[in-house]
Parts: sequence; structure tokens; C-alpha cells
Amino acid sequence: MEQTSRATLSQYSVDNALTSYKKGDISVMEVNAELERIKNLVDNDIQKVKTDIISSKYPKSNSYDNGLKLVGEAQRTRAYNLLSQDISVIRNEMKRGIDEN
Repeated sequence: MEQTSRATLSQYSVDNALTSYKKGDISVMEVNAELERIKNLVDNDIQKVKTDIISSKYPKSNSYDNGLKLVGEAQRTRAYNLLSQDISVIRNEMKRGIDEN
């Protein structure tokens, strides 16, 4: 829910900045500053997700069962490999993972 709220607030901020610019209430520099602020928020959120992935636990990789251990190691390796990908690739993989449960 927090992510939806953040996205909605960011969209509102962009729309508000562009509307204010059209009216002549703010300058291009102020619009750029607002867009840069939002970009920084998004970049920070992405970095937090990446940090959470690195620090998260993969219980199957600690299993005594060799089959489960291999599955867990594969999950961990896949997560680490995703960290170097573009955000769209990460988003698609997360959606696929949620869809597959």
C-alpha cells in the first residue's frame, strides 16, 4: 500500500509542477528541481529493495535436503543476478514470481 501511495504522490507532484509551469507560476528550473527530487526518491526506493534482496534469507538454501538446498541456491543466485538488471526486468521478474506464487 505504501508504494501505491508513494506513486500517487509522485504523480500528483509531477502533475502539479507541470500545471504550475503552464500557468507561469514557477520556472523551468523549479520544475526540474521537483522532477530531480522525485527521481531521487525513486532511486532511493530501488536501492532499498536491492539492499533488502541482498540481506534477505533463503531458507531452502539452508535445508538438509539436497534438492531443496539446490532450489534455494538457485533462488539466491537469480536474485543476485537480477540486481544488476534494469528496473523493468526486475519488475517483470517480481510480477512473474507473484503470478507463479
